[in-house]
Amino acid sequence: MAKRLLDYDPISGIYTYHDYDDAAKQTVIEEVQDVGPWLENAKSLAKDEDRKKKGIKDSWWHVARIPVGIQYKWLRDYGVDIYNKDHWPGVRRLLNDRDWGYIRTSRGRI
Repeated sequence: MAKRLLDYDPISGIYTYHDYDDAAKQTVIEEVQDVGPWLENAKSLAKDEDRKKKGIKDSWWHVARIPVGIQYKWLRDYGVDIYNKDHWPGVRRLLNDRDWGYIRTSRGRI
């Protein structure tokens, strides 16, 4: 059976697909998100040093744009839930990791 589209969320840009593997007798639900626009926006924001300075002066600092697909990956692979305040040390560790630098909207350590 071919992969079949089950749902599309226009807000997050996530497509949900269903597939069935006859040989393994296994159903697979796959979620796919095009994060290209998110990453381009993050790169653009990271270049704007005045925005960072103004934010810090106004008591806020926008440090990242974390697409839903990456939020799922962090939760699944690292047990880090960005919406749980007790997981902040894990969020900070991942955001400071070079491997995740492409989602950062500003430079510097958090």
